[in-house]
Amino acid sequence: MPGEIPTVFNHLGAHKMIVDVPALHKFPRRHLHYSSECSSSIKNSWTHLKNRAVIEVAGEDCVAFLQGLTTNDMKQLNSKKSMLTAFLNAQGRVMHDALLVYSESTNSVFIDVARDQKEDFLKFLKRYKLRAKVVLTDHSERLAVYAAVGSEASLDRFTSKSSPQDCMLFQDPRLRELGVRLISEEGKHTLFTSAAGFSEISETLYDIYRISLGVAQGPKELLQGTCLPLEGNIELFGGVSFNKGCYVGQELTARSHFRGQIRKRLIPFVITENGFEINDASTVDILETAMKFDKEAVTSGESVEIEGKGSIGKVIAMEKGIGLAMIRLQNAMANFDQLGKIRVGNYHGSLILPGWWDGIAEQESARQMQESSA
Repeated sequence: MPGEIPTVFNHLGAHKMIVDVPALHKFPRRHLHYSSECSSSIKNSWTHLKNRAVIEVAGEDCVAFLQGLTTNDMKQLNSKKSMLTAFLNAQGRVMHDALLVYSESTNSVFIDVARDQKEDFLKFLKRYKLRAKVVLTDHSERLAVYAAVGSEASLDRFTSKSSPQDCMLFQDPRLRELGVRLISEEGKHTLFTSAAGFSEISETLYDIYRISLGVAQGPKELLQGTCLPLEGNIELFGGVSFNKGCYVGQELTARSHFRGQIRKRLIPFVITENGFEINDASTVDILETAMKFDKEAVTSGESVEIEGKGSIGKVIAMEKGIGLAMIRLQNAMANFDQLGKIRVGNYHGSLILPGWWDGIAEQESARQMQESSA
C-alpha cells in the first residue's frame, strides 16, 4: 500500500531477528550489552510463577469469541498449541497480555495471565460475552504456572518423562530462550523438580532474565490503557496477526504496522551497583549485576539520558537493577555509539539490545529516509 515501510524482520518460530545492517556495524560496541549474554549465562533452572493466574474459556463458541477480542489468530492455536496475544481497548491500547494454551483433552483454551489483572481481565471477557456460548472458569486457586529455562529447557527434555494427565507442558511461545512452561495443580510439578541438573531459582531472577531479553508482560510493563502492542514488541514475539481480520483495537494496530509509524519501543537496560561507567561490557554479568540491588534502583518515569545529548526515553518498569525503558528509536539510532553509556538518575549503565534490534533499526532507517525524501 502507498507509504508502506518494508518490514525487514520476521518472527522466526522463536524468534530471532536475523538481519544484516552494515551501516550500524561501523559503530563501536565495546560498552554495549546484548540479550544473548543473558541467555548464555542463565543456568538450567525452574521457578514457580506466583504472579500468574489461569483462566479457562470453554464452550462451542470459544474460538469465535476470543477471535474477535485478541490480536492473534485463534484459528492457529490448535496447531501451534500455545501463543502470545493481547487484548486491546477500542483505541488500540493494551489492556491485557496473555499466553494462550489449547487443551485437547477439554477442547478449551487456558489463559495464562497476570494475577494482579485477573479480576479486571474476567470483567473484560464478561463485557463482551453477551450471548456467546462460552464458559469462563477461574482456576487460579487450583492451578499454578511454572517455568524452566536454560540450555536444556526444551519440550523434548521433559516430555520424555511420565507426566500427570492433568498438566499442560508447552514451549513459551515468545522466545526459545524463555524455555518451557507448565500449568498443573500446585505442587505437582515433579517434571521440573526431578529433572537432573535443574535447580530452583527465585521468581525475581526469572523476571530479571525475561526483562533482559526484552520481553515485557503485565500492566506495569505494558502500561494498561496506554501502551500500543507494537511499542511493547508484542508482534515481534508472534503475538499479533496482521491477516486475521477485525478485532477490538485492530484499526490502529494495522495502520501503525503497515505505515511504519512506531517511533518508540520498550528496550531493556541495566545499571551498575555504584554508578560507575561500564568500560568493558565483557567483564559484566548482567543478571548478577541486576540482582545486587536490594530494591528497584530508580523509579518509573525517570529519564534515560545520553550525556550532552539529553533524553532518549523514560523508564517504564524496574526489577532491582534492570529495567524496561520506552526509547525513541530516532534518538537511539542517532546516538548508537553512546547507548552503552546511558545515565538513569544517579547511575550509569547500558541498554541491552535484544536479538530483534537490527531489524527494527533498519526499518526505522527506511522510515527516516522515506520522510526525508518526501
